Amino acid sequence: MATYNEVPIVRTLEEQFLLADDSPSGLRHWAGGWIGPVAGTPCNVFYPYSEAERFAGQHLCPMDYEVRVQTGWNVVDLGFTYDCYAQYEVLPATSVREYLELVREIELLTAIVLIGRTH
Repeated sequence: MATYNEVPIVRTLEEQFLLADDSPSGLRHWAGGWIGPVAGTPCNVFYPYSEAERFAGQHLCPMDYEVRVQTGWNVVDLGFTYDCYAQYEVLPATSVREYLELVREIELLTAIVLIGRTH
């Protein structure tokens, strides 16, 4: 919870996360200007008995993760100020990665078009 004079905006996905090959989920999280790895929560926290038996004694790294994405604010108007509680939604990390890759491609294509117009 935080108290604000006005309701803050919700940061876009590209302001909350960035692509990273060195993070288990493929994402890094922006937190107050600090970039930290986001492992997320594994989608499959256990394997079926037959799979667990086959991989006995091995360290298994989950193939996909879920991440918490801020989607809005729960705002309580106190009359003179606002109490704001962040609202989160759990999304597959693959969906967030695909969105960020699409944004990156659009930015690159836009830059190519702008360079082409200047020459």
